[in-house]
Order: sequence, then structure tokens, then C-alpha cells
Amino acid sequence: MSATHGSALPMLSRGLKCLTMSFYMGQVFNSMNIIIWIIVGIIVGAIAKAIYPGHQGGGILSALILGIVGSFIGGTLATLINTGTLAIASTGINVLGIILAIIGALIAIFIWQQVAKRA
Repeated sequence: MSATHGSALPMLSRGLKCLTMSFYMGQVFNSMNIIIWIIVGIIVGAIAKAIYPGHQGGGILSALILGIVGSFIGGTLATLINTGTLAIASTGINVLGIILAIIGALIAIFIWQQVAKRA
């Protein structure tokens, strides 16, 4: 019985080390994802501003916010079309995700201009 406990303890210790390492690596990748999303958000917002007719104003910060909002609008629309349920979702970082984010950003610009006209 002591041989069983002797072999189980190192396995538990190795499992905890792996769990700790994967948690740490997950945090590193999450930080990198945030940086990538900021860069992609700026690019998507700038593309949407360039495509949409008229002058939208704003700088890099407004392009970033527009890109992030567009990503959520595009992801939510894709989820609604695919599953038939309304769930807030973000698009992935791939060609289709960026296209959906640009479409979502164009929708966000349109909605913002309609709200601003009434104010």
C-alpha cells in the first residue's frame, strides 16, 4: 500500500505542475490576444470608416472602439444566423471574422449616425 501512495504522490505533483504551467501559459496567451484584438480593432474600424460614405470623424481611439463594437455586432449576427438564438458573441481572428467585424462596424456607424441625427 505504501508503494501505491509513493507512486501516486509524484503523479499528483506532476499534475499540479502541468496545471500551473497551463494556467500561466493561458494567461500569457490571453494577454497576447488582447494586444492582437486591439490592433485588429483599429484596423477594422479604420477600414469601416474608409468604406462608409461621408465623414465620421474621430481618431485611433474611435476606430478601436468601432472595431470592437463591430466585432461584437458581427459575431452576434453570425450566431443569430447560424443557431437562431440571440447571444452576444465576438468574431474570431480569421478572414471571415474580420469581414464580419467590418460589416458589424458599418452597422454601428449607421446606427450611430441615426441616433446622432435625432439628438
